[in-house]
Amino acid sequence: MTVTNVNEPSVIWTKLLGTSSYDWASSLTTGSDGAIYVAGVTGGNLDGQVNSGSYDGFVTKYNTDGTKAWTKLLGGSSYDYANSLTTGSDGAIYVAGYTGGNLDGQVNSGNEDAFVTKYNTDGTKAWTKLLGGSSYDIAMSLTTGSDGAIYVAGYTDGNLDGQVNSGNNDAFVTKYNTDGTKAWTKLLGGSGADYANSLTTGSDGAIYVAGSTNGNLDGQTNSGGVDSFVTKYNTDGTKAWTKLLGTSGADYAYSLTTGSDGAIYVAGYTYGNLDGQVNSGSYDTFVTKYNTDGTKAWTKLLGGSGNDIAYSLTTGSDGAIYVAGYTGGNLDGQVNSGGVDAFVTKYNTDGTKVWTKLLGSSVNDYAYSLTTGSDGAIYVAGYTSGNLNGQVNSGIYDAFVIKLNVNEAPVITSPATATFAENGTGTVYTVTATSTSTNLTYSLSGTDVNLFNINNGVVTFKTAPNFEVPGDNGANNVYDINVIASDGSLTATQAVVITVTDVNDIVQSSVSYTLNSSETDLALIGTANIDGTGNSLNNAIFGNSGNNVLDGRAGADSLFGNAGDDTLIGGLGADTMTGGIGNDWYWVDDAGDSVIEYANEGTDKVFTSISYTLTANVEDLALQEIAANINGTGNILNNTITDNSKDNILDGGAGNDIIRASGGNDTLIGGLGADTLTGGLGNDRFVYTNLTDSLLGGIDIIKDFNNSTDTDRFVVTTARSVFNNVGVVSGLNATAIGSKLTTSNFGANAAALFTIGSKSYVAINDSIAGFNALSDAIVDITGYKGTLSAGSFVTV
Repeated sequence: MTVTNVNEPSVIWTKLLGTSSYDWASSLTTGSDGAIYVAGVTGGNLDGQVNSGSYDGFVTKYNTDGTKAWTKLLGGSSYDYANSLTTGSDGAIYVAGYTGGNLDGQVNSGNEDAFVTKYNTDGTKAWTKLLGGSSYDIAMSLTTGSDGAIYVAGYTDGNLDGQVNSGNNDAFVTKYNTDGTKAWTKLLGGSGADYANSLTTGSDGAIYVAGSTNGNLDGQTNSGGVDSFVTKYNTDGTKAWTKLLGTSGADYAYSLTTGSDGAIYVAGYTYGNLDGQVNSGSYDTFVTKYNTDGTKAWTKLLGGSGNDIAYSLTTGSDGAIYVAGYTGGNLDGQVNSGGVDAFVTKYNTDGTKVWTKLLGSSVNDYAYSLTTGSDGAIYVAGYTSGNLNGQVNSGIYDAFVIKLNVNEAPVITSPATATFAENGTGTVYTVTATSTSTNLTYSLSGTDVNLFNINNGVVTFKTAPNFEVPGDNGANNVYDINVIASDGSLTATQAVVITVTDVNDIVQSSVSYTLNSSETDLALIGTANIDGTGNSLNNAIFGNSGNNVLDGRAGADSLFGNAGDDTLIGGLGADTMTGGIGNDWYWVDDAGDSVIEYANEGTDKVFTSISYTLTANVEDLALQEIAANINGTGNILNNTITDNSKDNILDGGAGNDIIRASGGNDTLIGGLGADTLTGGLGNDRFVYTNLTDSLLGGIDIIKDFNNSTDTDRFVVTTARSVFNNVGVVSGLNATAIGSKLTTSNFGANAAALFTIGSKSYVAINDSIAGFNALSDAIVDITGYKGTLSAGSFVTV
């Protein structure tokens, strides 16, 4: 699949929020209900709320469609700045910043105190907490943990909560419980100035803080000027590690977040070449990815010839990284609208850039915060000194909130191949695609496009295809098209190969017929005795009610005899032959040949040139004369099995079988039932390893046992202990035979010869002396030649 016109997202709506004074948005987030919350600072009365001093913090809630729900001002008689906000798992809204006075009944400890305020979802205030010492204490960022705790980060130039400042300014991290009680505070700093600008929590509960330092920190050596830092804390406030990130110039980290894979992403700006990346101008935005153990994965610079500063980053549900800030020039091929423009850039998790979007007016526009919503939209907040996206500025600076829809190209999910039977109509292929747009249109291109229609993604042939007369460009029944899905600006194209398959056009004939080279199926009709012959293809040949000869020739053929006495010749290939009613003959020459007969459908016979076992309901088997020694095996019916002149093994199986060998040294196994065996010429073996195959109740007949000119033998499991001629027996019954075959002359494993009238019989004893009609074999050998002895019996 190929994707074209990959570009930046589109603006869904823009909202300006302001008074006649200064108004800017510092932070935004989304709630579990999809609402958008924005925090910032106003110098006037905002949305009917009266300002309490010079500057008040504000919190505004927007619905997902951009309509405003409410605005709340937060301030005292001095100045109050809201720098960060987040939401908790209970839907509460938390705001952090700093104040120059007392706030909500809380007494300021010095010059400026950090504050944290909790609002309920309806905008009513739950509580406010001040955090500070006798000097300056500024909260820059806050977040919540999976346990509901609130974490605040910023910087102080004094001692804080009993923690001793290490130098000029120290970063701090403070943990609050959900009721506003303080859990702990940690200072982070060296002898220089250390500022925490952002913090977040990981899925493991760890706390990550990012900022800048102009000195060495936690044993990490500063690269020169100002370095960015990232520090990891465990949930109890113990420090895990600190990493410095910098050049010999100035490097500031303003935002960090974590990904679903646990990686840590940091964004800010650098004045130098960072991690081998070359700076494009004065200040370049940077994005750096760290693994969970603090090892660095990659760094990317983003910038033009002017200043490019990132203030915020976040990750999306797809793992992508989004960065927002502002640029003083053109960026990634996007033309600046004038002054300073806000930007949003998307990166994949491997650091490859996907797109950059500039947002701006003819004057200055700054993006300070961004987040993503559960609907995949991107929300950006900041401030503008002009009219933006058709919204009119109310004063000097107005805060803005912009919703972007990530306009990804459609993705075609349907397969790249399809098959379609010739002569058919209807759907050939259906295009399925996913897209952020609900209005996809479909079209076609490609080599064979003129042969197809498409309507709402459903592809059809204009004219039904004919396998025998291909219409595709290659004339091989393989049609090549491209299906295209478009949302109006972005498209996805997928090559599709459609293969037309042959539908067997059956030939009907009332006379003998041979299929030509392109025909596959033949049906003989009428009642005449006619023949059907195939070709080298895989044929299906059907007989009529007459006596037919069906010859498949080469190919894997299917032959159906129907009624009549039919001859079915599979020919080369693995063929399936079904005789039907009548006395049918089958010719088998491949191990893959299959013969199918059903009960009470005549007396059927297989002629084979390979070793073969009769299938069910087939009576007779004949081995064909070939050079190799092949074997034949019967089934449970009364079979007639004949061999060729080679050395064959003929096994009747169950049933009263007739087994006729001719030349060769053959092995004959009657099996269960009263069988008639003929060895023919050669030194033959008659197998009685199972003596119950020829008991008194079902005596086998050996027609030509020859121990004179041939050396025929009985095959048994145990050598005979003795062979006795016991003479005449009065009758062919157990009593008469038992009176002659006694324990003295018919001992264990003995054999004996006796006669009854003109008939001659051999008795073969099992391992118990004396005759037992249920375990000792009796074989009729009338007409045998030569002299019998214990040597006439051989073992396996």
